[in-house]
Amino acid sequence: MFLLNVFSARFVGRFWMVQRFGWLGVLLHVLFWVAVISLIIHLVRRSRLKRAVATNPAPNLGSNVPLDVVKQRYAKGEITKEQYDQFISDLQ
Repeated sequence: MFLLNVFSARFVGRFWMVQRFGWLGVLLHVLFWVAVISLIIHLVRRSRLKRAVATNPAPNLGSNVPLDVVKQRYAKGEITKEQYDQFISDLQ
């Protein structure tokens, strides 16, 4: 019996909101929860992005970036030793 009273009170409360404010009240209620859920999603994504940036810092954008790219390509086997030597001599 108690549960029936609790559920009926909640229904009456929601029905009162519709009666008192009309459909504008329902719309504002829905918009409120959409805003809360959107805020939670935004905060979770932002924290994940900050964590990703903290664990993978941006590479040093100094003058050695082209040399680093050539070294990485040579290490991966994308270029030959002759091409590597040519690129190094061109960059220095």
